[in-house]
Amino acid sequence: MEDVSSPQYHTYGGEVEILIIDRSTGSVAPLPQYICDDVQLELEDVPDSLGLPVLIGYDATASLIELRGGIYKTLSHLLYSLQYALFQLWGMLEKSKYSLLTSAYHPQANPLEAYQYVISKPMYNLVKGSSSIHAQALSKIYPNHPELGRKWQHEETALAAAIQPWNSLEPAHAADQIAVLQATGWIFNLLTANSPFAQGRHTGKRDYRLEIWNTMTAQSRYQQDNILIKNVPSRPRKLVDYYKYVFSNQRPAVIPDLYPLTQRNTAKDNKTHFLAIKQPDDQQEFNILTYLQADTIKAIHLGDASEQDVAPSVAHIFNDFDIFYVPHYGARLRINLPDAENIDPKEFARAIIAGDEATFQSLLIQGGIQKGSICAEGRVAATVLPTNKNSDWQQFNIPFVLQTAIVRRHKQILAFFEEAQLAWEDLTERLPTMTNITEWGFNAPIGEYRASELAKKVWEIARTSLSSEEAALVGDTIDTILYTCKAPAEEQIDFLTHENASIGHALPSLIDHLSIKGIPIPDSTMDTILAATFCVLA
Repeated sequence: MEDVSSPQYHTYGGEVEILIIDRSTGSVAPLPQYICDDVQLELEDVPDSLGLPVLIGYDATASLIELRGGIYKTLSHLLYSLQYALFQLWGMLEKSKYSLLTSAYHPQANPLEAYQYVISKPMYNLVKGSSSIHAQALSKIYPNHPELGRKWQHEETALAAAIQPWNSLEPAHAADQIAVLQATGWIFNLLTANSPFAQGRHTGKRDYRLEIWNTMTAQSRYQQDNILIKNVPSRPRKLVDYYKYVFSNQRPAVIPDLYPLTQRNTAKDNKTHFLAIKQPDDQQEFNILTYLQADTIKAIHLGDASEQDVAPSVAHIFNDFDIFYVPHYGARLRINLPDAENIDPKEFARAIIAGDEATFQSLLIQGGIQKGSICAEGRVAATVLPTNKNSDWQQFNIPFVLQTAIVRRHKQILAFFEEAQLAWEDLTERLPTMTNITEWGFNAPIGEYRASELAKKVWEIARTSLSSEEAALVGDTIDTILYTCKAPAEEQIDFLTHENASIGHALPSLIDHLSIKGIPIPDSTMDTILAATFCVLA
């Protein structure tokens, strides 16, 4: 049987978010659609294994660009494609008034001001509330104060840029693999944190972006939304353990709209084409598991406020609609089940509630998991772009290479944690909190280790799974960061210290320092990969 740790066994993907700024003022600036369109045309030359290019579009706002990779058979091909997309984007911006910012959060901007560039997507209106939705739609969805939506402070996302690597998994190993990623999320923060400043002040956090989730959901009309930003409270030994926690706390909000008013193909259809679920009273128990056991539910179209009866389906909770669990210190699972309609939703819910892994796995097979997918999506890493000081791609590559290596060596790393008697809560909550505090960072204690020492142990185990080509994608950058205890966050703090000025006076210089002056050519070693890709497609 083929070894599941083999690099050839899995596929790779991921997303990169980048802040756009005005080159002269350093303020966030909306990137015109025509520039995105021009870049997209250039990206057609570098397809993934299905013949599709990286997609460029907007995330929450027009000043926050998202590059979405497809499905790649090798890590090197994925990273070349993303590097190529950044290179082409920079080429379009080089002679314009726009630039890229290598920071996970803008050091000076106000999120409310940046939110003026929000992309009009129905999902954002649903969670934040909006007068742009049909007058009756929200009142049909929410039983009280409908104008407030789900009461999320969605403007907090306007200044946040992250890298989210994807790795395909096998259902039989996925519980341990998502467990190891949740237990090592702090390492991604340790290595990539790069936003210690926000709204003109030193926040005391190494990556302020990771803190926005607390603010965004703090006033939610549903208390369980605050739980959905956390890792699973105890190690999931089975997939049903993971999904019992997620689905018992996740209040369903939307389902796919099979007959949207517009047929425009969008990069993230789940934020545009959906029906909103009519909500019971705020205090009434209502979650994915109770939803799946209902005979019918009411669904509302946001465009015309029309109402319809819908039978719950497992297809409603996967297939790009598993998006409301957002662990800011870890990773989450994403599942694509092409035959999900074949699964009895009530049986599916009962299997999760009973902890019946065998039935759950058999239902995944019934839903087409073997021709679909189950993936891990990392949620912690900050966007780090090449700079004058670090002019290669190695820091940018870290989240993708590190997640791949950890997933492949999940058994050994989990065994090491158990042997070292490291508690799950320490690894998934206490340590991530401390590593993101400036005064602790690399020196955060856990058991007999400092965070940097424990990270070295994990990296020593994980790196043995990498081929020489894959290891070269990060070179000795991870070792250097862990040895010097200096990630981009520490470099930013040092920069301001050397400026010898108040934060208010020094931040414009920092923003200029973080403004990209050039993007290196993608690794030329990818020529053979691209040639092979075109041969396969032909």
